[in-house]
Amino acid sequence: IIGMGHVLRKQVQEEEERDPTGRHLVAKVVRSGVHQGGGVRTVLGILVGVNFLKDNESLEERHILKAVQNYIPGAQVVEGSVVCSGTRGGDTSTLYVEIEKISGLDFTVEELHQLSKALPHDLRDRVEHMMHPIFMPRNEEEVMRNMLTLSNQIKYLRDIPQVMISFDEQTDTQLSFCVTMVRVLRQHSAPIPELIASTRCPVDFTCEASRVVGHVRRKYAKEATIIHVRLRKHRFLRRDNRIDLNKARQVVVEELEKVIGEFRDYNGGMISKQNELLCAVRDLLGDDLKHNDFLLENFFYSLNPVVMRTILEAEHLASLFKLLLRTLEDGFFDGGGSVMRSCALETAACAIVTADQPALRTALDRELKKINLRPLELATTFVNVYDTPRLGYILRSGDPARQRQFFEALELGVARFTGCVPAHSL
Repeated sequence: IIGMGHVLRKQVQEEEERDPTGRHLVAKVVRSGVHQGGGVRTVLGILVGVNFLKDNESLEERHILKAVQNYIPGAQVVEGSVVCSGTRGGDTSTLYVEIEKISGLDFTVEELHQLSKALPHDLRDRVEHMMHPIFMPRNEEEVMRNMLTLSNQIKYLRDIPQVMISFDEQTDTQLSFCVTMVRVLRQHSAPIPELIASTRCPVDFTCEASRVVGHVRRKYAKEATIIHVRLRKHRFLRRDNRIDLNKARQVVVEELEKVIGEFRDYNGGMISKQNELLCAVRDLLGDDLKHNDFLLENFFYSLNPVVMRTILEAEHLASLFKLLLRTLEDGFFDGGGSVMRSCALETAACAIVTADQPALRTALDRELKKINLRPLELATTFVNVYDTPRLGYILRSGDPARQRQFFEALELGVARFTGCVPAHSL
């Protein structure tokens, strides 16, 4: 272990000398043995070498375990097997950990091969950036303004409750949201604390204050209520250890609906539409999404213009993402160069351009401007996968001539930038 750790550390340091600003990570997966009951039990030894770019970064055994569980769900760390050298702080670190199956079964050759291939890229995304909790006292003036805004939305007795949901704070273990709600108090309306107490929820609702902010027909009071919602943070950690606030907010919406019934999410319309489209794309991808959900989220939330995250057809996005997956499966960049994958659909044209030079994006934009794109005719996305930029384009047009013009512009942009025509397949 010591010898392999020295080799990995040296390899990372050599890569760091060639590229001082980049992330460099090397992972080795080997079979190992644990003496138990007079025999030897086979386990997997995973040795990782990584450079840290900032003082607040870390990579620990829990990150390695999560990465392994992404491919082998029934895996766990062998107790007492962790050996580390420098876990945090702008230096080269090595970490060794042994993994076993909870079932006690041996790892197959296929599992060993899959981990050897996937872990270096997976772990690169899991380097954690330690952040200080945010302290931001609530602005009472803003709360009152939100109450009045929501109150003005209620004109009739039949109007459903109006709600604003805002992120409040995070601690080491929890996320907190502030819910401002205004509803019409009818004859049999139950108090909010009673509704909360009578509903079983996996989140913590706390009713802070209620007040009357107006009336409907001068008879029915409009009640404004402030509710604090607290959730366990670990549920919303992405693979890169960033917090998915959109997902956390969606849970707040779903649980609040169980408490008060149907309501209007006043400041969440765009977020709701985005979630609906993303879920539709997930459904269309099916098995193609296995191990790629994190990539899909980065792909989706990189879409521009932002409005495309609500108006694009799910079928078009799914087609573009499948093209992206094909570029990963084919291993295009073993020899470098630029590659373009494309497909023509009935009402759209999709293309993925892969290149080892980020500046290619500017060259492609220049050529696309020449075909006189109409507003909202083109959607773009940009993701970095395995340190290689991948540019995605969706032309929202079913005109064959327009689609041909679009493909030719992309090919010309690549050719002028690289000096050669890209490998292009439909």
